[in-house]
This record gives sequence, structure tokens and C-alpha cells, in this order.
Amino acid sequence: MAVAKKTKKTLTEAEEIQLKFEKTSNLYLNSKLKPCMDACTIALETSPEHIGFLNLLALAHWRKADVKSQVKFAKKVNELDPENSIANMLLAVAYSNTNGKEQEALKLFAACIDKDPENCELLRYRALTYVRLEELQGLPPKVKEKYMMKADEDLHKIMELVGDDEEEKDFLKVYNRSFAQLYLLKYMNAKNDAEKAIELFESSNDASKKDRNVLKEIKTHLKKSVAEMKKQ
Repeated sequence: MAVAKKTKKTLTEAEEIQLKFEKTSNLYLNSKLKPCMDACTIALETSPEHIGFLNLLALAHWRKADVKSQVKFAKKVNELDPENSIANMLLAVAYSNTNGKEQEALKLFAACIDKDPENCELLRYRALTYVRLEELQGLPPKVKEKYMMKADEDLHKIMELVGDDEEEKDFLKVYNRSFAQLYLLKYMNAKNDAEKAIELFESSNDASKKDRNVLKEIKTHLKKSVAEMKKQ
């Protein structure tokens, strides 16, 4: 009896692009940044206005600390879609690390947080911006105090949103709590939660959330928490 041959499904152009995007996204999630960037560049030759690939390029450049390129590609997305939350966050983060652009960063963070007030990642990066501003030389004491109070507001908001459940299973929530505790000077708690976040990441079965770039970030944060704890 003859066995019928399986016919390979012919993908539409849109389906092929989506498949390429999913594969490229996986490269980013696995912190394979150079292959991800190369794949994005090739894809954009035929789909120059594909927001997904442009955002991935901006994200990859962010992780490689290339602020200029991060801004370049995030701005392209912003021109195509001014409401795109990823691009606006990336622009805000880039400006927060650029001398003289901090106020622009705060405006972008405010717009993003207005639309997503419980986004701990946005609150975390805005708090860092306030901390950096507070540390600038030559500012009047009252201005420094204002920035520190603003940072504290965001840090306490993170703590309120995440809660203090020791059985929390979401590694991102635990990391956000650890971050807040570090800047609220609760170093031991920050260290313990950072270690827990790493354990939860490694044991998670949800591949879509396992961004190894974030894992690297958590490990760096853990080292900082330990270093601060040793100073006490």
C-alpha cells in the first residue's frame, strides 16, 4: 500500500516574516545579541518599517550599551508608531543615561507610566533616573531632596505592587522587589530576593518570559547587593 507523501505547507509572505521574527526574538531572549542584530538587519532590507524588528534592534543595542544606536532605532519606531510602549521606554532609558537629557527622560517615563501605572519596570528605571539626578554635583540641597523623595515614591510603589509574599513565584516581581529594597537600603532583603529571582528564572518553564538578558541584569544586581551589604 502506497504511503501518501506529506505536502509541505506554503507560507504566505506575512507568515514567513512572522516566523523570521519569532526566530529572531528567540535569539534576543537567549542573549545572542549579534546574531539577533544581523537577522534584524537582513529582515529590514525587505521590510524596512517592521516595528518588531526595529524594536528588537533597539533592545539589542540597549543590552550592548550602544546608546546612540538604541536611540536611532527607537526613534524610527516612534516615528512610525508614537504610542509604541517599547520604543518610548527605550528612549526614556537612553535619555536617562545621557547628560542633559534626564528631564526629557522623565517626561517620557511619565507618559508611559500614565498609560501603565503598575508597570514595575518603568517605575524601576524612573527611580534610577531620580537617583542619578540626586547624585549630580552642584545641585541645591532642596533640589536633591526633591529627587530623592521622587525616587522613594517609585520604590515604595514597587514594593506596594509586588507585596511581601515570600512564596511569590514570578521571578520578575521578585527581582523588582529586590531592586526596590536595594535602594531603600535593605541590603540583606535585596540579596535574598535577588538569589530567589535567579532560582525562579532557572526553574521557570515559560520560555516566552525567560529573557537571559534580564538574568544577566539580576546577577549584576545581586553582586551590587552583596557589595553594599559587606560595607555595613
